[in-house]
Amino acid sequence: MQVEPGGHRPANGAPPSHLRIIAYLYLASVPFEIDIVLAGRSLTFWIGALLAGAVGLNLAFSPRWAAGIDRHVTIPVLSVVVLAWLSVVWSIDTGRTVHAATVLTFVALSSLAAALAISGTFRTAVMALLAGTSIMSVRVLAADRDIDGRADTVSNANDIAVLLALAVVFLVSQLLRPSTDGRMRSVCLVAALVHLGALVATGSRSGVLALGISVIALVIVQMVRLRFGLLILSAGLVSFLASLTVTIGVDVPQRVLDIPGAIQGGSLNAREHFWDAALAGIPSAVGTGFGTTPAFMLQAVGIPAVMHSVYLGLALELGLLGIAVWSWMFGRLLIAARRSPWTQELFLMGVVVAVMATTLTLEARRPLWVYIALLASVAIRKGWLMRIESPVVRGPVP
Repeated sequence: MQVEPGGHRPANGAPPSHLRIIAYLYLASVPFEIDIVLAGRSLTFWIGALLAGAVGLNLAFSPRWAAGIDRHVTIPVLSVVVLAWLSVVWSIDTGRTVHAATVLTFVALSSLAAALAISGTFRTAVMALLAGTSIMSVRVLAADRDIDGRADTVSNANDIAVLLALAVVFLVSQLLRPSTDGRMRSVCLVAALVHLGALVATGSRSGVLALGISVIALVIVQMVRLRFGLLILSAGLVSFLASLTVTIGVDVPQRVLDIPGAIQGGSLNAREHFWDAALAGIPSAVGTGFGTTPAFMLQAVGIPAVMHSVYLGLALELGLLGIAVWSWMFGRLLIAARRSPWTQELFLMGVVVAVMATTLTLEARRPLWVYIALLASVAIRKGWLMRIESPVVRGPVP
C-alpha cells in the first residue's frame, strides 16, 4: 500500500493511484485551458472528461471507496448543477441557459472528480497546480505587452490572475510555516516572486487587490494567534517581494498603477453601469435563468455584457434560491474542512476567491472550481482524511 506524503498509510478505501495521477495532470493543465486545443476542445476538457469517467467507473465497481465519501459534501456541489438545469424552466433565454448549464456541468463534475481523486494529498495536488502556474508565469513574463501594458497572452488574463493569486498565497503561507526548512523557504521565495511578477504583468486589478487583502488577512491571523515574530516576517516578506518585483524590471501596467485613483473615483471599468442595471431585477425568487445576464443586459442597456460579479450574477440569474444553494455548498465545504491541517492555506485562498468574485464572472470558470476542488478534497472523506496528511513540506515546489 502506498505511503502518503505525511508519512501515514491511507485507510481502506483510499483513491487509486492512477486516478490521482490523472487529477494532478488536470490541475496542471488548467492554466493552459485556452492555449492547448485538441479536436475543437481544450486539453483540460479532455483530461477532465477522462478523470470524471474514470472516477465514475471506480465508484461503480469499488463499493468500499464509494462508501467512504461524505455525501454532505458531494450533494451540495451536485445541487448547484441541478439548480442551473432547473432554471431552464423559467429562463428568459433558454438557449443561453442550456449552454451555460452544460459548461457548468462539465466543469463541476471534473472538479468533483478531482476532489475525490486527490483527497488526502492536498499538498501534492497544489504542487501539480503550481507546476502549471509556474510555466504560465514564465510565459506571461516573457510575453509582449499590449496597448494597455498588459501581457499579451492567449489565455484570459483574469483567469490566469486567479490561479496566480492562489499560488502566491499558498507559497507565502509555506514560507511562514515553522516546519518549512531553509532550502524549501528559498524555493518558495523564488516561486512566489515569479508568480507575483506574472500576476502584476497580467494587469488584473482584481488579482492585485485580492492578493493585498489576503496579505492583510494573513497579518490578522498572525495577530490573533499572537505570532508577532511571524507577523513582522510576513509584513517584511511582502514588502520585499513587492520591491524586488519592481527592481528586477517587471513592467507594471498603468491600469495597476491607477488602482488608488480608480478606487477613490469609484471607476470600475464600466462595471458599475451593469451592476446598476442588474439591481433593478434583484431580488427575485428564482432569477432570470442561469447564464442569461447577456440577454438581460441587452434589454436593459443595449449591450450583451456579462455581470463581472459572481454575487450579483447569481442573484440576478438564480435569485434568492440560487444564493441559498451556492451559500449552502460553500458552507458545507468550509464546515467539513475546518479540521484540516491546511486551514490557513484554504482560508487565504478563499479570501482571494471571495475578493476576485466581486468583480469577475467566475460561476462556471475553472479557476473558481479549482479552489472548490481543493476545498472539497480535504472535506470529502469521513474520518480518515485528517489522519493521512500533515502540512510538513518535504518535497520540491515547482
